[in-house]
Amino acid sequence: MARLQDEDVPPRLTPAARRLVALALLALSTAGLAMSLARMAEIERVQRRPPLDTRLDPNCASAAELVLLPGVGPVTAQRIVQSRRQQGRFADAAALARVRGVGRRTVERLAPMLRFDGDCAAGA
Repeated sequence: MARLQDEDVPPRLTPAARRLVALALLALSTAGLAMSLARMAEIERVQRRPPLDTRLDPNCASAAELVLLPGVGPVTAQRIVQSRRQQGRFADAAALARVRGVGRRTVERLAPMLRFDGDCAAGA
């Protein structure tokens, strides 16, 4: 039987090289998982938004409707309704800042999804 020459034997990875390959694969897997989770979170955010042609009037909307807006949870939605009942209608998006838990950034994010035409079909 012929003996294999050194050049016929594939080189073996050293333990350090194996660890490096394993670490690289782990990093790639982690990055892929993080990207997938970020994509899923964005899809969920988009699905929660009302359609672009539907703008809510915070002077008419119920707490259940206000919760559909991004960044508005049940507590904030209830505070908006309570503020409307106690202090009157909101003139514009900036007026929502009077509600505890609604800051400038929230107002800026919500403004394109709101309307203030006073046309409340059900009379809130």
